[in-house]
Amino acid sequence: MFKKCIFTTITAVISLSLAGCGSGGAGEGAKPGDTKASAPADGFDASKPVTLKIVDTGLVTDEEFQRFLVEPVKKKYPNITLELIRQKYSVDRYELLLAKGEKFDLLFEANLLFDDVISAKLADNMEPMLKKHKIDLSKIEQVALDSFKIASGGQYLSGVPFTRHFNVLYYNKDLFDKFGVAYPKDGLTWDETIELARKVSRTSDGNVYRGLDPDHLFRVASSLGLAIVDAKTEKSAVLNEKWKQIYEMYKTIFAIPGYQEKFVSPGNYGEFTKGNVAMFAGINLLPYISKVTDTLNWDMAAFPSFKEAPGIGHEFDGHGIVVTSISENKDAAYKVVEVLLSEETQLDMSRNAKMPVLQEAKVKEEFGKNVGYLKGKNIQAIYKSTPAKSHISTPYDSKARTAMNKYNTEVLKGAKDINTALRQMDEEINKIIAEGKK
Repeated sequence: MFKKCIFTTITAVISLSLAGCGSGGAGEGAKPGDTKASAPADGFDASKPVTLKIVDTGLVTDEEFQRFLVEPVKKKYPNITLELIRQKYSVDRYELLLAKGEKFDLLFEANLLFDDVISAKLADNMEPMLKKHKIDLSKIEQVALDSFKIASGGQYLSGVPFTRHFNVLYYNKDLFDKFGVAYPKDGLTWDETIELARKVSRTSDGNVYRGLDPDHLFRVASSLGLAIVDAKTEKSAVLNEKWKQIYEMYKTIFAIPGYQEKFVSPGNYGEFTKGNVAMFAGINLLPYISKVTDTLNWDMAAFPSFKEAPGIGHEFDGHGIVVTSISENKDAAYKVVEVLLSEETQLDMSRNAKMPVLQEAKVKEEFGKNVGYLKGKNIQAIYKSTPAKSHISTPYDSKARTAMNKYNTEVLKGAKDINTALRQMDEEINKIIAEGKK
């Protein structure tokens, strides 16, 4: 999914004149006869060219980077050049860059992976500079801000959200028609969705069709507020009845005939876009669906929820922009943040089916308006699921999640029973934590 590390450099156009109070001119309030220009009030000098490097591990496409950053930044601040550094995902991805002597001013990161930013000592308190540059955070959805504050450690923001995932139940209309089953409706529980999956899990014409892919197990667990590592005790948090409940639900799904015969780990959206899965309950798949609209007859319904948490989806899963602690061009970097969070940019993102984070109703209402393949789809389904409260991240989350994924496959294939897997998982995660404290 991630491309090889490439560099995309956009040539900057240096501003020759400034409107109003010019940063490079005499400035408002300058006395007659002054020959020395006044200093910019916010520290940003729009007359001097500056190159900013941004690290991305796959959260934005080349087209999105160009449209939502390069073009609007160039329009407002033509002295800023943006250089994109593509870095393959790994737990130590930032350390690898730093070890090569790479310096970068900004990075894109998900709130659920923010512990890696903290571990690399790239996180900084962004709030004073956000205030200095008059970036209004009150216009951003509170759940989005809260998630990044929690991810930052709970005291302040070290990253600012600019887009987020949504949760829906995607379904293949052709498979439901093929087997004479009614389409999914909004408001299904997980139990009802699983029963529906049984009806469309078939072997037909030599092909095995699975009824449901529930996405990654840790995502669904977050709907019940489950963390892998307890932030207060800094111990594994997987030995409890709720985690067992999640594993039992997944075992029920993978016990449906056809799942073991053609085993595919959960979270494989490619099987849905290929037409092999009737329903996929997960995050934003539109970038992948857009590539198969000629062959995939699909729609979406509201995300399934647990009876004890009706209408609650995964915890907030957002992408943020970070001004790094090592940036030597912080004032210019905050201008990029400003543009990315502007109503103009957020509205353009929304119209092109990238979920905005602004509370403004008109920004949300415009979602997907420029995207032809979304016409006639149940777009309102994306607003019928409320994100669960974000868990407090720890420096051990990424490695603990990797360890969990190993046991998931063993449980779903029947190689390990749930109790044994949870016990061994608990031991391994606690070892990861102990090693990380050394």
